[in-house]
Order: sequence, then C-alpha cells, then structure tokens
Amino acid sequence: MYRFSEVNYDSTSQTVDVGPGLIWDDVYAALEPFGVNVVGGRVTGVGVAGFSLGGGYSWLTNQHGLTVDNIVSYELVLPNGTVTTVDENVLDLFFALKVRHRRNVCEVFHLTQRSRVATTTSCVTLL
Repeated sequence: MYRFSEVNYDSTSQTVDVGPGLIWDDVYAALEPFGVNVVGGRVTGVGVAGFSLGGGYSWLTNQHGLTVDNIVSYELVLPNGTVTTVDENVLDLFFALKVRHRRNVCEVFHLTQRSRVATTTSCVTLL
C-alpha cells in the first residue's frame, strides 16, 4: 500500500484525496500549507487505511464525527477486478464500507474526505 501515497487538496469542493498507504503525519504535513485539516489519527505513525476503514477517533471527532463519517468517496477494486468509485450514489456499498464488519469485500486504494479549516489550539495551565 505504500505506493498509494498521494495527498491532493481540492479547494473548490473542500475535499482531500488521500492515498491509504500514508500515515497521518504525512497527510497533516501536506495539508498544512493550505490551512486545512482532516479528521484523522491522533497518534504519530498511524496508517490511513486501517484507521479510516475501522472508524477512526480523532481530536476532531467531538466536532465532526469519526474519520469514517467524513469520507465522501472510496475508489476501490471489486472482487471481479473492476475499479470503481463508491459514494452516496452507490448507497449499499458505501454503507457497507462505512460499517465494514471486518469483512474484506474489496481493496480500497483511494479515499476522499471532507476538509476542515485548521485551527490552532492554545493550552492554558490553571494553578
């Protein structure tokens, strides 16, 4: 999966195309110049594919839901070898990918997520 390592931000649709071969550190670094972020991993070294397809608790989960809730489309290979894009227009497969039940029905090689405006967080120590 490491060859699927692209990050492309689309400012028009406010989405980010993410390759599942990345770790979240790389995704955040690629998005920083654009001033946007995605709902992704909280710990360094976590992979995009497993985290995204398994639900994904993020620092932004309270505001925007799980990582899987922010995925707007998947590009994947079906068991018969067909490459297809799955979004809310293909509701049965889109839903199956979101709930997944840990059964492999296909190989996901591309994810598109909603982007969020990056904010800075300040920490205040109360004495």
